[in-house]
Parts: sequence; C-alpha cells; structure tokens
Amino acid sequence: MRRLIDSVVDWVGITNGRIAKEEYRFELGQGVMHKETGILVVPMTLNFVLPYDELLKLKALVKSKLDFIEDVKFRFSFRDMVMNEEEIVRHYLPYLIQILEGNGSGFAKAIDSGFFEIREGEHRTLVLHCFGKTCEEQLNETVSSQFERILLRNFGMRLKVLFENDHEEYQEKAEVFADDIREELVQIIEENNQKAQEAEARPAEDRTDNGSGAANGGNGFANNGNFRGNWRSKKEAPIKDNFIMGRGFTGEPDHDLMGLEPPWELSSWKASFSRWSPG
Repeated sequence: MRRLIDSVVDWVGITNGRIAKEEYRFELGQGVMHKETGILVVPMTLNFVLPYDELLKLKALVKSKLDFIEDVKFRFSFRDMVMNEEEIVRHYLPYLIQILEGNGSGFAKAIDSGFFEIREGEHRTLVLHCFGKTCEEQLNETVSSQFERILLRNFGMRLKVLFENDHEEYQEKAEVFADDIREELVQIIEENNQKAQEAEARPAEDRTDNGSGAANGGNGFANNGNFRGNWRSKKEAPIKDNFIMGRGFTGEPDHDLMGLEPPWELSSWKASFSRWSPG
C-alpha cells in the first residue's frame, strides 16, 4: 500500500513545492472487507488533502492488485494539517462536489471545480462559481450550509460559503454546447445521406428499408425513435454511504481483512495503524 500511494501522489506538485515531501504524514487504519458488497473500506488519517484525481488512481491500482474485491473506499479524517487554507480548499473542493453528487443532487455539475475565492470581511467567505441563476439560488439555499459544516468539522475552517453565478463562463459553456450539437447533427446527416446513397446503389430486391432509401426509415433516428449520438440518458444510482463524510455502511463488517488470504502481500495492514513518512 505504501508503494502504491507513493507511486500516485505528486509530492512536489501537490503544493507546488512549498511543502517538503518528508512533512506529509498519513496513517492507515485496519481495512475491513464487507462480504455482501465486496467493498474494502480503508480508514486513513492524513495531515494533507490527497488530490481527488490521485485518489481515483490509487483506487484503480488497489482494485487491480486485489482482484477479489468489487471496490475500495477510503474513509478520510484529518489532523495537524500542513497545508494552508487555500491549498486545503483547492484540493478538497472536488470532494465536496462529489459528496453533493453522491447525495443525488443534480446541481453538483453546475459548480465550477476550478475556481474559488476567499474574501475577507466581517465574515470570511468562500466564494464558489456556478453556472446559471437558478443554480445559484438553489445552491445558496440548500448547499452552502452543508459545505460550511463539513469544512468546520474536518478542518476547523470557519467560512461562510457563497455561490455566485459566473455569467461570462456560463455563456461560453452554452456556446460550446451549441457548437457540439451542430457538429453532431452535421455528422448524423452525413452518415444518413451516405447510407441512403449506398441503399439506392443496391439492387431493389436487396433493400431492407421499405424503400425509404435510408437506414432506420430515413429519419435519422434509431432505437425506437431515440435520437442517435451521445444523447442517451443514463441512470446513476446515488451513493448511499459517503465515507468522505464519515458515514459507514449499516450493519457490522462481515469479514476482517486479517482473516482473508489475498493473492498479494498485505503486511502493511497487520497493525491497527502504521505511520509512514514518504521518502
């Protein structure tokens, strides 16, 4: 596990070299495997925020090494942070958005994960950008207080969270989306024209399109009338148990990790906590 973590974390880039690699600390708790779900739960205490992209890489590596698990989830807690306030917010913002998305909120995708601002004043305020006036109103009404509580609980940060509609960015994204639609429509039309020409070129007895001269009845639709291309709706089940927020699965663990016989060495898990200083 130590080697896996060291292989995915950019110890220099995580704070642009401000913090030396030796100052980062984390403790791995005893992993527990849940029999029914096949999910491995790993408690981890850190003095820094692991960048979200690197968390995803770490999860993929663990799953590739432990092919008997369905998934791995890290239950994070934080103490003695070496990062400053801005570094914490920068790296933890994607987690906050993931928490919101995991709770089934459609507004999560409206938050700009690449922007934040801490404004000084009577109340220090963390300003986040979102896209659309409706999103701004709903996020300030229902989400701001949640983010405030999480930041206070995990990092002791007393910040008021305010969402603001980024009108310029919203307009740019709308224009890009419109361009993408136009390009896809042109591609669909060209494909159907080509199929129609190919159908016309075949002998009449070989045609199977009822004489329309185009696939799928010549209407540019497929799958019982659903528009083709990347327009298919997707059902995404919300995450019920969010370990970033410290909520565990219901019921007792089915298997202690120490009772398993995995195909690779798990000696680093045999103590309840094993401290490691990278480097």
